[in-house]
Amino acid sequence: MKYGMVTLLNYFIIFCGTYFLTDKIGITPNLSYLVTISIAYVIQYLLNIKYVFSVNFTRESALKYLSLLILFWLFNNMVYNFLIEFFEVKYLIAIGINIVFFGLIRFFVQKRYVFNDKAAQIRRF
Repeated sequence: MKYGMVTLLNYFIIFCGTYFLTDKIGITPNLSYLVTISIAYVIQYLLNIKYVFSVNFTRESALKYLSLLILFWLFNNMVYNFLIEFFEVKYLIAIGINIVFFGLIRFFVQKRYVFNDKAAQIRRF
């Protein structure tokens, strides 16, 4: 539930930010998406630490998240650009496709590898 709320906020930021930068400011959709998703991922990390996974901030979790962030950011941008350039999908629809494709994958990867607070799990048992 918490992850879903943070994710909805994240996607709202991505949709609205990309729309605003593209249609209101006049920046190309590719650059708008790149900037917006970068901002959204930072916000998501901060909310995930405090609200979703309730783990302490550690250098290890930050490095893991940064590594995965770079991978997801690259794949997200590649798929997005592929959709709008080769298939000529409208940019907001391409964002929706990326959300569906990467959303669940990102949750499970973050839960398993980034925010896996083993000490907290041991204390629970």
